[in-house]
Amino acid sequence: MLSKLLLAWCLMALCVVIHASAVASAMRWVRRHPAKSQQFWVWTWLFARLAGWMILFHLIEIFVWALSYAWLRAMPDVQSAL
Repeated sequence: MLSKLLLAWCLMALCVVIHASAVASAMRWVRRHPAKSQQFWVWTWLFARLAGWMILFHLIEIFVWALSYAWLRAMPDVQSAL
């Protein structure tokens, strides 16, 4: 029971680290590349890129969970876990 809780905590912590690194890198990128104008489409493009960046890191988190499910034999293989 304790080993399952430890594994669950490690998976959650790994997802938090992945998510935090995505947010931190996005914030760093935005600070280095400030929008030069206040036009609607400039800001729309910025938010679309940020959303794509966050979706990429969410997919990485999903893959980590799929690997853990396959490793623990909760799912037959990684493809099924995805």
